[in-house]
Amino acid sequence: MRKFALAALAAITVAVSAVSGSPASAAPAAPAAASVIVTFDAKGEIFRARLDDAASIQVARELLAGTAQYPAHPNGTIVYGSARENVGWSWHLEDTFMADISAEVCDGLPSDVEKHAITVPYFCPWGAEVIAIQNV
Repeated sequence: MRKFALAALAAITVAVSAVSGSPASAAPAAPAAASVIVTFDAKGEIFRARLDDAASIQVARELLAGTAQYPAHPNGTIVYGSARENVGWSWHLEDTFMADISAEVCDGLPSDVEKHAITVPYFCPWGAEVIAIQNV
């Protein structure tokens, strides 16, 4: 059920992104990357997440460039015990995508995830800003 809900939300997000997408001339096309590591700032707390889908990577690039036509934030499944790309924390996100909207219960700060204060298996900090993107 959990994977179905995440997949459904991802599908809705991609569909909304496709409908409200930016014109091709809005920003120069960046080299296509199969995956990127995105660095986010959530109210002064820095964390990183891997994005693997082209639509989310494009949204992250537009947010970084300041050309996004709508706000978006990361949404991913919390995995404790391994920082992987999220250096400095004891967790990382998997199946991360950029969302237009998410349930309030997964909003918060990286330190909330660290303290296990997020009570759902997902993390979706609404106010997180893209501050860097690194191709993998």
